Amino acid sequence: MDKFVEIKFQGKPDQFFVVSYKILDSSHKVIEGGEGSLPACPELVASIKDWRAAYHADVRSFRLEKNPNIVHNSSDINHPQLTDKLKKNLNNWLSSPEFLPTKDKLMAGLNRGQVILVGIDINDPDLKYAPWHLWSFFEHFPKSDYALLRPNFSRLDNFSDKGRAARSKLNIIAIIGDSIGINTGEDTTIIKSLPGVHHLEVLGEPSKDKVTEVLWNSDNTDILFFAGHGKKDQDRGRICINGKETLGVEEMRSGLQKRIQEGLQLAIFNSCDGLELGEELADLHIPQAIVMKEAVPDDIAQRFLKDFLTEFSQGVPLVQALRQTRNKLKDKEYEYPYASWLPVLYYNPTQPLMEWSSPQPILSQQYPLQAKLAASIVLLLLGLHNIPAVAFVSQIRELKNNVLGLASTSFNKTYQDPYFQLTYPQTWQAQEELDGITGDMVNIFLVENKEVRLSLNIQDLTTKPLSLEGWRNHLTGNLEKYMENFSRVKEAPATLAFRPGYKIVFTTTQDGNIYKKVIITALKNNKAYSVIYSAPEDLFYKHEVTAREIINSLKLSN
Repeated sequence: MDKFVEIKFQGKPDQFFVVSYKILDSSHKVIEGGEGSLPACPELVASIKDWRAAYHADVRSFRLEKNPNIVHNSSDINHPQLTDKLKKNLNNWLSSPEFLPTKDKLMAGLNRGQVILVGIDINDPDLKYAPWHLWSFFEHFPKSDYALLRPNFSRLDNFSDKGRAARSKLNIIAIIGDSIGINTGEDTTIIKSLPGVHHLEVLGEPSKDKVTEVLWNSDNTDILFFAGHGKKDQDRGRICINGKETLGVEEMRSGLQKRIQEGLQLAIFNSCDGLELGEELADLHIPQAIVMKEAVPDDIAQRFLKDFLTEFSQGVPLVQALRQTRNKLKDKEYEYPYASWLPVLYYNPTQPLMEWSSPQPILSQQYPLQAKLAASIVLLLLGLHNIPAVAFVSQIRELKNNVLGLASTSFNKTYQDPYFQLTYPQTWQAQEELDGITGDMVNIFLVENKEVRLSLNIQDLTTKPLSLEGWRNHLTGNLEKYMENFSRVKEAPATLAFRPGYKIVFTTTQDGNIYKKVIITALKNNKAYSVIYSAPEDLFYKHEVTAREIINSLKLSN
């Protein structure tokens, strides 16, 4: 995190707010501050209440204890209209003339390329549910996201505490609670597949005594995780740890405090109605906690966990990992309205953000002297013999790897699946997806830059058979509908794994950056196979040849 911004709102929605802000650097030293005011915001509060009512009426498969007062699947709710209204009211309020000079000064003190966390300190029971990520501020800073703060966060702990330093080997406690009607098995699979985990303790539908025992006796826990049903009881959050028992933070207080004092950095509660849980965890001065502000659909809970932990465990800063995951959830909002609104980070500003040590460094970082020597020899040979660089590519690769004492960079790695096989070079890495919702199967990305990637997607068309032409129209329609700033570059017949198909080349915007993508798609046995190569526009052509070779290696099973 490059900058932390603390914004404090003092007042009432039916009157006015005094707003103060501080900008802190990476060592949490205050470098700038200011103060302004905001008017009353009755329209904003009303629109928050409207969307919460609509959300409860129309979202399915909650990780929520059954509530007979909730009616699901209403067809009369215009969710896009509610979203637009709430976003407009939020931004109109935060662009009020009284606040505009303060906002402009705040933004002038930040850099667009920085990783920025904005802490919102507001105690109003309605405004804490606001979709703060829709504030136009975050559109200007693509590597930023927000957290909620508690008014009385502790400033007693030492910021440089070694117990909270980045660790390459983490200890995790995972509580898998009552899972009737939901698929917590997927959460368990995701947790178990994480890289760099030294010790994982999974508690399946434990008793209260078991949870208490583990919290007291576990050593050096870094992450506490819960998946299962949640509920709200007298404005306090509770987790359903088994089919009969529930637990609140107060009942775990002593054990949680012990874990926090000994280095617990992050709690993730992947259950419904978690805002109250987040507040109570924050009041124990936990460094970070991620909860779901409302009832969360089971599919979205799984998707959030997979995408967030995939990013975070690969060394992506927590702020960026949360922002990127939120952006991915936007793609599911046609089916699950407001999905990207649900994750909320609570943060204790006296503590550093948790870091997950990045994966093994690339070869040039591990062997800098050898890499420079290889490059020098190559340049010398090219100069002596006056040979064009293009004709010397294979020799360059071979020479570099021989100097490094490593195997050739030829396509010597294979990803095998019951449906297909792909071959790729050692400079790329495969990451299994197996997403039953989107059809994603595997991502193969450049080790030195994950934004350069190739994905394979399989859609089952058994229940809705389509011709190749029909599938192409369906795919193109989805791209135009869900890709931000979609612009078609080219569309033409193509082949995929020796089968007739289509190629669609287009550009889109992600986090304010332009990406170029190519999709090649074909049908076989009532399944649609699509391979997508994606890269920032300035890197697209640099790696296109390798991506094409990976795509050409695709073999489909009979």
